[in-house]
Amino acid sequence: MKRYFIVYSSITHATRAKNFCDRVAGCNVGLVNAPKNLPINGCAYALLARNMESVNKCKEISDKYHIKIRGVYEDDIS
Repeated sequence: MKRYFIVYSSITHATRAKNFCDRVAGCNVGLVNAPKNLPINGCAYALLARNMESVNKCKEISDKYHIKIRGVYEDDIS
């Protein structure tokens, strides 16, 4: 099973993105601290998505509302 982290630089950006994704796109994503094993510097916050459809919707929403994404990472949980 795969999960996807859409990483933002601050809790404010991540929260705004989550709220827009929930309300506008109907995505079911969670807000989490970005895992330490991701190749990012410093602390960050992420939206946790279970499928690529949600990732694509969140990316579109972030672009539309000018919320900068630091990266999108895939994690395989077995």
